[in-house]
Amino acid sequence: MSRCERRAAGWLTANGLPAAAPSPFPVLRSTLQRLTQAVLKGAAEVDAWTLYRTLSEPLEGLGGQSPVDAVTADSVDAVTKAVFNVLGVH
Repeated sequence: MSRCERRAAGWLTANGLPAAAPSPFPVLRSTLQRLTQAVLKGAAEVDAWTLYRTLSEPLEGLGGQSPVDAVTADSVDAVTKAVFNVLGVH
């Protein structure tokens, strides 16, 4: 299946990232959305798959947690900075 076909089927978002399943936790989903939007805005030059891996893989600066696991409503800015540090974006 091509990338266009996967996007049409709802498997990928418009920017090429895997589509998220609906969350039963709206507060968590909005927190993840804020993190993702902040990273996309600040690292627009970084390709989508690099951003996806950086958001989903454990980071030393987050105590071995991935950014999507570590983020809370109160820590979006700190987690965003940790992601930017790994990406070399300042």
